[in-house]
Amino acid sequence: DKFKSQIIFLDQSLEEQRWSNKVWKETWEDFAHFILQIYILDGDIVAFGLWTLPPSEEVMHLLKIAVLPAKRSAGIAGKLFENMLQQFP
Repeated sequence: DKFKSQIIFLDQSLEEQRWSNKVWKETWEDFAHFILQIYILDGDIVAFGLWTLPPSEEVMHLLKIAVLPAKRSAGIAGKLFENMLQQFP
């Protein structure tokens, strides 16, 4: 799937905290408790935010926000974060 590949590519562009292919495979397989935000420009994902809301908790956890290096410092990560806070206060 094009979007999954783009998300993994973005994650791999992180200097630290990148996930292995195994972790991504497990995430896609058990996606029920995850919330994925994507930021698209010109038909391609340039950023994403990944959150989890475990059923036994009342707190949402930010797992990662990744932005394509060429698009950093444009406030995209902040927009993803603010959008999530608006949806889940």
